[in-house]
Amino acid sequence: MTEKVLASANTEAVAMAALTGISRRSFLQITGGGVALSVLGGMNGAMAASPAPKSLVVAAPSTPLTGDLEGPELGDVQSQSTIMCCYDGLLEFRFKQYPDGHSEAIAGEFEPRLAEKWEQVDATTWRFTLVKGVKSEYGNEFTAADVEYLWNVYNPGRNNVGGFFATKIAKLTSVKAVDKYTVEFTTDGPAPMFLQVMTTAWSRPFDTTELKKHQTSDDAFGAKWLNRHAAGYGPYKITAWNPGTSFTMERRSDYYGNAPYLDKVTWLEVPDPSNRLSLLMNGSVGASRSLQYDDLKTVSASPNLQVQSAAGNFGLYLLLDYNVKPFDDVRVRQAIAYAIPYEQIISKVFAGYAQPLKSIEVPAYEGYTDKYWHYDTNLDTAKKLIAEAGAGGSTVELSYTASKPAHEAVAIALQTALAEIGITLKLHKMPPAAFTAAAIQAVLPAFLHDTYAWVVPTTAYDLLLSKVEGSNNHVHYNSQPIKDLAAKMAGEPDLAKRLAMSEEAQKIMMEDLPWIPICNEGQQEAFVKSLTNFVWVPHGVFLTEYLKPSNS
Repeated sequence: MTEKVLASANTEAVAMAALTGISRRSFLQITGGGVALSVLGGMNGAMAASPAPKSLVVAAPSTPLTGDLEGPELGDVQSQSTIMCCYDGLLEFRFKQYPDGHSEAIAGEFEPRLAEKWEQVDATTWRFTLVKGVKSEYGNEFTAADVEYLWNVYNPGRNNVGGFFATKIAKLTSVKAVDKYTVEFTTDGPAPMFLQVMTTAWSRPFDTTELKKHQTSDDAFGAKWLNRHAAGYGPYKITAWNPGTSFTMERRSDYYGNAPYLDKVTWLEVPDPSNRLSLLMNGSVGASRSLQYDDLKTVSASPNLQVQSAAGNFGLYLLLDYNVKPFDDVRVRQAIAYAIPYEQIISKVFAGYAQPLKSIEVPAYEGYTDKYWHYDTNLDTAKKLIAEAGAGGSTVELSYTASKPAHEAVAIALQTALAEIGITLKLHKMPPAAFTAAAIQAVLPAFLHDTYAWVVPTTAYDLLLSKVEGSNNHVHYNSQPIKDLAAKMAGEPDLAKRLAMSEEAQKIMMEDLPWIPICNEGQQEAFVKSLTNFVWVPHGVFLTEYLKPSNS
């Protein structure tokens, strides 16, 4: 039996080389020869499922691009999925587990991590007591000085996402070490999203002692070193990083908290989704990310594989520039909303994995309501509005990224549907980098956009970041009532009042329709059945540190 398993392992290693573009020897070196473990649990169900392996190989569209989450590639989901496992925050969300085995963060409920406790001293002051004796992989102890450095020096100095969180969301005015293991945060008035911010990737303290060793006169924050290293207090450490090929992290034996189940996690770059599917189906890897929606059905049908899904916060929208005719007319935007074949898109393009989205926000956000939705597909109403606006015969360009095949299928469905109401769409598939740059520069008249999973799941945060004046307001939407509501929500401590303002904002925007909601794509992760507990967090990442045996 052993000889047969090793022969299968060798065969799988050869197949792996063909599908990933790396050599058999390199594959075995990267995975530590662990392919045999995957074979026993894979082979499309040909063998009985084995106990959950202690190491996991993940096939992903790319390896992590960076370890510097304040750098130009900070939005890379693979980077956040891995680097976040090397850092701990002061606290994390509390999770609720669902019948299929996955868990989801509960907005507004938290568990301790690097802080053993916290309290709100008054309306503008929070005090955290830190866990004592925590050390990084470099042997340096975690103290309040690390927290001070992050918020008083690093985030303001990098002046990027962390700075945005500090000033706009957490509303921080000072962070002070009371003693070695106590730190106080002071905010500019009430800051209802403060604790939410403490869960994000950009609020996780560095081992400042180690980081400062890599800072130079021309790199004041050690960004070059961080690009390929981690300096955190999390459960994993980076042990190998071959950009474009593989990334490996291993569990720290000296981690202060509850040890994750997996000893070792390796991410392999496999750009072709069909190859990622093949590797998962034949047992060469234990998880494959970003599969095609029809392929998820194939995975679900395998006896030793599974797809765990969370509705999450990946809303898919059609964005229409307010400065471009005919989209400057609200009747045209509403007509397009009435023309979209929502049910067809969900069933045909997303194979039933997506869910209806009936607000400018997603259901995971505080205050979501669908009561102002009245855009079920109705071509007669759409045609009437187009006629009233005199917009029949309009021709516009619809852009979408080449990195998401589903978006091309949605674009084609929209092209067909809008032709029925007299609007011609010229489809423009763009390379991912060019598409992102054009969207940020707000030069696309119409485009498909699935919201990056905003990490603070509240309406106020979403409005401030993407639909008022933030970097993601791609359509020149300029509503003073929405600006006022966003600012008020960001400082309103009373939940009931905040929810009422959130509802009012959604009411306004479901009439204005700067973003037309199409569906909630959700987050789906495909992996072996011997593991469970894919955890959805608002970052929309795949945190393997939470995976555990299915029988635990």
